[in-house]
Amino acid sequence: MFLNTRVPPFDDLRVRQALNYAVDRERMVELLGGLLAARPTCQLLPPAVPGYRPYCPYTLNRNPAGTWTAPDLARARALVAASGTRGMHVEVLAYEQFGRLEYGRYFVSLLRRLGYRSSLRVIPELEPDYVEYAGDSRNRAQIGTFGWYADFASAALFLRDLFSCDSFVPARASNRNLSAFCDPGIDATMARAAEIQASDPVPADALWAEADRALVDRAAAVPLVNQHVVGFVSERVGNYQLHPQWLVLLDQLWVR
Repeated sequence: MFLNTRVPPFDDLRVRQALNYAVDRERMVELLGGLLAARPTCQLLPPAVPGYRPYCPYTLNRNPAGTWTAPDLARARALVAASGTRGMHVEVLAYEQFGRLEYGRYFVSLLRRLGYRSSLRVIPELEPDYVEYAGDSRNRAQIGTFGWYADFASAALFLRDLFSCDSFVPARASNRNLSAFCDPGIDATMARAAEIQASDPVPADALWAEADRALVDRAAAVPLVNQHVVGFVSERVGNYQLHPQWLVLLDQLWVR
């Protein structure tokens, strides 16, 4: 879920963190079809992308493995109370494809549990109607569902392209930084990571991990799930290889 960091109530870090604590990510997985379809996540980088390190501060009983276990509604309600935003109206955006309408309905209910007056606005088509409306800062969209698939396994495509200061283009439907997020310190970390990625990938990956953690701590969005695929093959198939980005490598297979 994107959170517009320049529009109330999500211009308040405590409210953004509250929603991250409150969401039931297991329920989000169920809405997508269960564990065969997705796994819960608290962070923006998915597994198999350089820089990924498991990290989840928004969970009940935080653990060293960095995995999500359960929502923490008590902490979420305390953060909302401290923010003084309880009772505000929040409009949740959703589109009808890929089960995202159910996500929108869930967040309307969750926001009400946290003390907000919430409603759902449905824009049927993702492209271009939904992304253009949500991306245009003149519409002041507060929160909505969103998903991202990178063209290749690059941390920059998940972090820099969606959450850097330069990626936010005000008053333009082409803007894809839907959270309107900007933090010069995090930008500097990402810029350094991109600069040394080709020549020194190990420290670059450490910098991407640092940027990912910083964006999670700043609650730039509400990460929910990483979708995945399950492959079924015949006993006659050999040398089956699954690439994290391009899935099955057909040119490596043999069939007898």
